[in-house]
Amino acid sequence: MKNLQYKNLEEFILDETFREFVANTNPSVTAYWERWADLHPDKKEAFTKATEVMKILLSGRKKNVPLNKSNEWAKLLSKIESTENLKKSNVLNVMQSVWFRIAAVIILSFGLSVLWNWVSTIGKIKFESTFCEVIVPIGEKSQIILPDGTHVWINSGSSFKYPTFFGEKSREVFLQGEAYFDVTKQNGKTFVVNTSDVKVRVLGTAFNVKCYPGDSKTSTTVVRGLVQVENLIGKKRITLVKPSEMAVIMRNTRMSATNLKVDQNIKPILINHINTEAVTSWKDHFLIFSDEPLEDMAVKMERWFNIKISIPDKKLRIERYNGKFVRNETIYQVLEAIKLTTPITYKLNNNEIIITHK
Repeated sequence: MKNLQYKNLEEFILDETFREFVANTNPSVTAYWERWADLHPDKKEAFTKATEVMKILLSGRKKNVPLNKSNEWAKLLSKIESTENLKKSNVLNVMQSVWFRIAAVIILSFGLSVLWNWVSTIGKIKFESTFCEVIVPIGEKSQIILPDGTHVWINSGSSFKYPTFFGEKSREVFLQGEAYFDVTKQNGKTFVVNTSDVKVRVLGTAFNVKCYPGDSKTSTTVVRGLVQVENLIGKKRITLVKPSEMAVIMRNTRMSATNLKVDQNIKPILINHINTEAVTSWKDHFLIFSDEPLEDMAVKMERWFNIKISIPDKKLRIERYNGKFVRNETIYQVLEAIKLTTPITYKLNNNEIIITHK
């Protein structure tokens, strides 16, 4: 085994035996790393993060890709030179290419600052800003490790923007859609999630933010730690949200002929004893409904299965349902399960499912 201290992600990922351990291809190596983890509880956080990152890399490639620094830099350079669109934009769509997932791990391992200096030196890319954007299409999901080690899961139909370098006093990111954050504490620097409706501030915690433009509300659900939610609609108010709580902002707005008028009395609604598993299960590829109206379920299913769903009957829209489904189940299997407790029927018409009373 290499004589490394294993204090950071790079040291783990560069160790060939560690990659064998994650891939579970060598029983003796697996036994070694399991013993190592038991003997080094102080390295548990770095060990866990490195394991997650390596799983992402291994699941995203179709063949064995050795993580050799010089070779990977050369391959990445070749990819950059052959991709004309990257000369005009720094937008990253991680779902489009295995290469981008590999590059993300390389960036994580060797440092964003190193990559930025390297790109600036060779002069092959001209970035118009210092932000990267992850765009996840409907029906897909993604995840990314930020420069500070924060792990972000991004749900379908979402866009997530983050800076190449975080500031000295805070770490600010921008979200439209839904994402789950497992934030790494970093020298007292606050982590801020900006949406169109709320600004969420934390130091180190785990929470879910849902802020799709077409939804009637924005919600922040806390799994671990303490979160500060500041609403940006109407009069600004700050709400502290604890584990198993959800802060909800209802978009109570109305249009006039000339402008959008906002109700100044809007404030976050704090809901206690939330089933956080039902809220965050999407990141683990589970679709869970917990006493939800069929109308809200239809929105989830549209994003999950990338299909349009309509429910003409207003009474049927408010029918509530509980259920749990895994990623490989089809929309029709979900609907058939709903039919067991709710008298519905459905039909497919021009890539749109229409649900009606039976």
